[in-house]
Amino acid sequence: MMRWLAFPLLLLLSLTLAGCGWHVRGAVQDESGRLDGTEIHLSSGVGTGELYREVRDALQGAGARLVPPGSGVPTLILRDERTGQRAITGGRRALIRETEVRYELDWELLGTDGERLSDDSTFEQVRYYTAEQERELASRTRREQVLLELRRDVAQMLITQTGVRLSRER
Repeated sequence: MMRWLAFPLLLLLSLTLAGCGWHVRGAVQDESGRLDGTEIHLSSGVGTGELYREVRDALQGAGARLVPPGSGVPTLILRDERTGQRAITGGRRALIRETEVRYELDWELLGTDGERLSDDSTFEQVRYYTAEQERELASRTRREQVLLELRRDVAQMLITQTGVRLSRER
């Protein structure tokens, strides 16, 4: 008796899942930021520190090939990076303080003919974290972790914008 009920219940369950819009998230890749096989030169006005390494790794992760400068090669220029922080809650004597960390990156993208593909652009990210005044070392470590996360986020945003703008040029 229960056997004839199994098929309709299974059908109803699959219709319910399909009808509610359930799907596997991330199954479809966004190709707008892909740079597969694209040769690009990475130039930095901020040195070859953490930001440069993050952007370089993100470019390579998106499939770009980094090459020396030359004609016919687009150039991604990292102009400047700025960080800042300010207390959001709690005064000087507060035991726990919420802090805002701000990260900004100025960048520019030049096409294969040296033409600007972007105006002077700036990406900005902000994050908040809480810190205990008595645990200064832990607070500094947390701030450095937040800055690393912000740098990675900005690098990914930069790669997506680079892919989109270079695809328009082709």
